[in-house]
Order: sequence, then C-alpha cells, then structure tokens
Amino acid sequence: MAKNVAEKKAEPSYRGFTLRDFDDVLERRKTRAELREMYKILFGKATAGTNGDWLRDKVAYELQRRLRYSGGEPERVRARREALGDYEPETEAREELPRKRERDPRLPPVGTIIERPYGDTTVRLRIVEDSFELLDEDGRVRSSYKSISGAARGVCVCEVNGFVFFGLDSKRKGGTK
Repeated sequence: MAKNVAEKKAEPSYRGFTLRDFDDVLERRKTRAELREMYKILFGKATAGTNGDWLRDKVAYELQRRLRYSGGEPERVRARREALGDYEPETEAREELPRKRERDPRLPPVGTIIERPYGDTTVRLRIVEDSFELLDEDGRVRSSYKSISGAARGVCVCEVNGFVFFGLDSKRKGGTK
C-alpha cells in the first residue's frame, strides 16, 4: 500500500489536474462546461468563449505548460520537444528582423519639397528622415506627420493615398482637387 501512495505523490499535478485530465482534454472526453471550469481554474478568470475547439486548445496548452513546470509532461510531448532540441523559431526570427522599416522607394530624397496646387493655395510638403512636414507660405512648419498619407489627410480632410495626392505614384497622378 505504501508503494501506491508513493506512486500517486510522484504523479505531477497542478491544482488537482493531472496528466489524465490532459489526455481527457485532448481526446475530447471533456464537455464544454468542464472545459470552461478548467479554464477558470487555470487562468484565474471566467471566459465568455463557448467554442469547444477554442476552449480545448487553450486549456490543453495551459495545462501542458503548467504540468511541465510542476515536474511532468506526457511522454509524446517530451519526445517531440527533445527531437526539436533548443530550436525556438520566434526567438531566431526576432533577431533577424531589422529595427527600422526600409524607406519606400517611391519617396524622393530627404530634404525634397513637393509643391502641389490644392484649391486656392499651393500645398508644400518637406520630406524629412522619419516624418513629413507641411509648410506654410513662409516656409515654416505648419504640422508634422508620420506618414505621407497622414499629411495628405491633413490637407484635404478626407481618406486619400498620400502618394497619389502628392503625385508620387507613377501609375496614378493627380489626387484630390
């Protein structure tokens, strides 16, 4: 009898959930109500989700994670993790990403001032390294925008493509009048 008690203590569990519960979730032996209750215990809050597949995925993933850190995981999961080794695609992909977006090739060089007639006035836009500045008649900065389309919206107060508005799109010229 003492041997059975020792075996039960050795079985990993988290808040009363064991590997058997994990298998029940994966094998679809849990009802939606049971999955919702498990979700509440695992995440510490109730869910409004009622989609059985979504609940099953969330509960299975979290239960697997918690059981792994409490000393156990299913043998098939352990074998798969060991086969993959230390490979973590998210970490490796993040390291290769550039920190700054590349400059759009349709934009003229930094410092260029684009003039465009609009209504009774002439709109002047200065291209800056990381922004676009609308200039008044005296050449002073009237307002600054992060995107060329934002600058175009600032002028005509409507949704418009900035490249088309300022005549930088080789396929479509003109923009809003």
